[in-house]
Amino acid sequence: MRAVAAERVLEVGTLFGYSGVWIARELPPGGRLDTIEIETMHADAAEEWFARAGLADRVTVHRGAGVDVLATLPGPYDVAFIDADKDNYPHYTRLALERLRPGGILIADNAIRRGRIVDAGVGADIDGIRSMHDLLADDPDLIATTVPVGDGVAIAVKRG
Repeated sequence: MRAVAAERVLEVGTLFGYSGVWIARELPPGGRLDTIEIETMHADAAEEWFARAGLADRVTVHRGAGVDVLATLPGPYDVAFIDADKDNYPHYTRLALERLRPGGILIADNAIRRGRIVDAGVGADIDGIRSMHDLLADDPDLIATTVPVGDGVAIAVKRG
């Protein structure tokens, strides 16, 4: 967040708000995190954790399917963080990149899947992650890499 002086951040996949708390803590006064969660129970829990962390004033939990909600959110965002259902990673990536400002960063968690992205025929989640990597690699407006930390983190910077 600090690397790009992020003020507006998009997160796809809130779960209970763990990543969102860390993101929101790094935002300056007036900064905003828009996070998307499909499961009502998870969204409710995340809102509770954001409130407990004193961050409710800078976080909006959008409820619904990531692709549907993303289509309604206007950019530009400084950072987009994707950590949701893996089969939809290519859709989330496209929509997030459309909303990312030049110089902004896209981050996608679970980009290696314990090395299974190199195995053939292992499922839609792996196919989705592979397709995301193809999108990042083929886009001339991006500088992208994957860091083999944990389960892998794909990072892309949108050129000006």
